[in-house]
Amino acid sequence: YKKSGNIMDLSIIVPIYNMEIYLEKCLSTLMNQKNSIYSYEVICINDGSTDGSQEILDIYEKKYSNIIKVIVTENFGVSNARNIGIENSVGEYITFVDSDDWVGEDFIEFALKGIKEENYDLCVFDMLYVDGKEIYHQEKVSDTIFNTENHACGKVFKRNLIDRYKIKFPVGITIGEDLAFTFSYICAIENYKHIPRGIYYYRKSREGSAMTSKIKDKYKEVNDACIFVYDFAQSYNLLEKNYSGIEYIFIKNIIIRNTMKIIKNNRNLIGICEEIQEQISFVENNFKSWKENRFVINDSDGYLSSKLGNNYMSVLSNINCNIVKAGWYFAVGRLLFKGEKNEYKK
Repeated sequence: YKKSGNIMDLSIIVPIYNMEIYLEKCLSTLMNQKNSIYSYEVICINDGSTDGSQEILDIYEKKYSNIIKVIVTENFGVSNARNIGIENSVGEYITFVDSDDWVGEDFIEFALKGIKEENYDLCVFDMLYVDGKEIYHQEKVSDTIFNTENHACGKVFKRNLIDRYKIKFPVGITIGEDLAFTFSYICAIENYKHIPRGIYYYRKSREGSAMTSKIKDKYKEVNDACIFVYDFAQSYNLLEKNYSGIEYIFIKNIIIRNTMKIIKNNRNLIGICEEIQEQISFVENNFKSWKENRFVINDSDGYLSSKLGNNYMSVLSNINCNIVKAGWYFAVGRLLFKGEKNEYKK
């Protein structure tokens, strides 16, 4: 595949690994878009698939040769595949679609209208989570864009910012790679637009998913992803500007979400306490006063209260001195509020 010299409005990057069951639906929705004034390309990266994915790609590339470009690589993982997609794309704007997901027929129209016509640095839209039934998921970003979901899908990015700050997906991180890319990019933006419309269909679980098996043993890679964002911001003198936001993603992903994973996957009370304390210490090594974070205190988007109830500040304030009680609150919170199953899927 040779990179085209023609500038496109949008590059859609689709990494593929053994997705023959879902791939055709993904590609057909990208091809069957409503007539739009915008030009776009679909960059498909076959990350060493061993099933029939390549045969499907061959058919679509032949039929839509003016839109679909296929790159075949060895199996180095989704981060490497997406990075290759970015390097070989020509769009002024970039978005990511996973090959087990699909999009609405007005996906391109709404994705670009929001960011291009009004010159925003980032566009975030709502999703439809599909897990047997469709569940509308609203992005709650009125207080801070740092409360957006970790995944890179469902967002539109500006190429010139990605290039200027050399933002890439970290190849060595297999859980949290989206977090690392998304929030590194967010550190560099000046503004964003939220489109309250579900135009992306996000498959929350699928047969044979590797993610479910990875969560138990590898959730701590999320810590590495958070450090990746911290180091990125520091290297470009963006840390002071984004300090509260980065601190918030440490709290949300390490203290809240990792704690829930620990409780879910560990039946030993002593082990639970030790692992939770390890997560707290990790955050405190980077943010001594995390309990005073303004986004935590305000909770304008309701994330913490939805997880731990209205007394979430009491739970967090006492987490060091009464870790067993805090663990109980987390466990109860997880049972009462099931709005974010499979949070590390992508």
